[in-house]
Amino acid sequence: MRIFCALTSLLVLLLICTSASAAIQPSFLSEESSWRATDIVLVTAEKQIDGNFRILEVWKGHLRVGQRITVRELADFKTREARLIEKWPEGKTSEYVTGEKMILFLRDANKVSGDPDRHPGQIIEPPKTNSHWKSANPMGQELKYSTVWIENGKVYGFVQLINPGPSVLYDLGITEADLKEEVSRVSRTEECLDAALAITDPDTRAQCLEPFARDVIFLARDRSFAALTECGEAALPVLRRMLNEQPTTELHGQVIEAFASAGRKAAGPELTAWLERELEFWKQTAPGLHVGWWNGAGFGSVQYDAIKAIGPIRSRWTVLLHAVYALGSIRYDGAERVLIELSDYWRSMPQLYNDQVSEACDDVLRYRGSTRKDGKRPRLPKYEVSFSGNKVFSSALLTEKISEYVSAYDELERDYEERPGDNSLSYARDRLREFISSQGYLDVNFDWETRATTAGEMICVKIDEGKQYRLGTIRIKGAKVFLKTEIRNMLNLREGDIADGAAIDKWRDDLQKAYSDLGYLDFYVGEEHEPRKTPTGEMTDVVDFNITISEGTRYRVASIAFEGKTEIKKAQLSAAMRLREGAIFLQKRLDDSIRELNKLGLALEQDMDVGVFPEPRSESVRIVIVLNKARRPEDSFNRFVMKRRWYL
Repeated sequence: MRIFCALTSLLVLLLICTSASAAIQPSFLSEESSWRATDIVLVTAEKQIDGNFRILEVWKGHLRVGQRITVRELADFKTREARLIEKWPEGKTSEYVTGEKMILFLRDANKVSGDPDRHPGQIIEPPKTNSHWKSANPMGQELKYSTVWIENGKVYGFVQLINPGPSVLYDLGITEADLKEEVSRVSRTEECLDAALAITDPDTRAQCLEPFARDVIFLARDRSFAALTECGEAALPVLRRMLNEQPTTELHGQVIEAFASAGRKAAGPELTAWLERELEFWKQTAPGLHVGWWNGAGFGSVQYDAIKAIGPIRSRWTVLLHAVYALGSIRYDGAERVLIELSDYWRSMPQLYNDQVSEACDDVLRYRGSTRKDGKRPRLPKYEVSFSGNKVFSSALLTEKISEYVSAYDELERDYEERPGDNSLSYARDRLREFISSQGYLDVNFDWETRATTAGEMICVKIDEGKQYRLGTIRIKGAKVFLKTEIRNMLNLREGDIADGAAIDKWRDDLQKAYSDLGYLDFYVGEEHEPRKTPTGEMTDVVDFNITISEGTRYRVASIAFEGKTEIKKAQLSAAMRLREGAIFLQKRLDDSIRELNKLGLALEQDMDVGVFPEPRSESVRIVIVLNKARRPEDSFNRFVMKRRWYL
């Protein structure tokens, strides 16, 4: 905790100085490095820094005092310039670390496989050596990021002081004793957690995991919640106790996810009751919030203090979103009423309207196939639309189109990855752009602004329609699988026709599908359009298209696996497949296979129960078909996606 406090000011600087083009650079992370390291040793470089070290103390692992180890990568610090210390805000000084005492947080590649505790921070550079000693710091693979230097009891390590900016050698503001205490605490926690995980009885194991699920070490919490999920319903008493604690904190998000995953449908009634209680909290709290409350509006004149004050309410909002998606993941029908009520209430409050909660509720309801309550539930509060800059299309026509598209949003199918737009209005915006483009205005530009008011939603749209184009010449290069004439004939437009942007987009999509159906999964089509001037007096310009096709190679089927239990014999399942291992992957044959499997009594959904995992290096795919809907892997509740995500 001391180390965390010492670095807090640095993290604040990083947040303040972050820009759109900035990149997070690695910084030394004591807790994560201590957890992930297989060996932590206090060493000395002795007379010269050449990558060879003698161990003075062993803080973790099975190396021995007096033993010599070689970490060639650290020979890069043989020059004094590489070891100069940075000071904020002056920059580099003439002070440097000697290498007389260093602490190495090492990860033995021969003892670990994979990287289950990988940090979400960006890994900037690959390791420079093939040594079995790897960096334990999840943010950076270079060993300098999991090394600290001790000078006069102070600890120095690489941190990114400001973003954008490099990682520099800096005084971490702690002592050697502080760091040793931190390492000891993390190591003890890790050892005790391993002992709890080794318990075979799920009821006992779940009870023993509870303290670790509450631990301040987030890696301990993550492993604990994953293990509680694996305990199934045996974990529900522990998770129920944590769920019903007050006040609600961000930890409740993990509790809810684990509760849903462990209990599945059995967890539905309790999660629904919890959501009802939270709705009552928001009904009491929301009227006192201002528009912009998330950023501290109404909580003080100093933004930092205001955001700190609003922190507990922000946490409850986050947990609320977790609960909505958790109920969606287990498909609990009994939650429909409270989800509708929550969505309607959220949309009725201008200070709550423009965020994700109501959209999440609608996603879950649509995902389940629910419709609006008695067919009269409004989708949005009242809204007004104003247009400016439009010269070709009247404001009345554009307003009519917006209304049409908003109404159409409810009728969309439940394919959320294919559905354009995040909500009714963003969907309407995309459809409006598509409509104008379909009339030949390929360069149309929108400046679309929405804001919540006490009267409802105000939408101000500034449009630059640009020029109208007719279709000119289409040049195609790179095609080998299909003839150029075949590709051109897939577009039902001829030279001189209005350049229908929507039809051209569909043509590109159809071409992508045609190649994918033949197993060309790396297919890519590039497009450039070149306007050219027409003779004076012509009403429209002409646009030529240059189409560049990169076909890639055809993928084969590496394996076909059936996951889950079924009474149908494996021989019958295999016989129903129209694809075979080793054959070219053809999407149509996979589609036919799913239809044949469903004739055996299954109810497989192509987008939910069939995973296709490309393996680019071998140019093959693994096909996984999930037969047991009750235990689908990678359910959506912990991904904020209402569709199971298949990882490539």
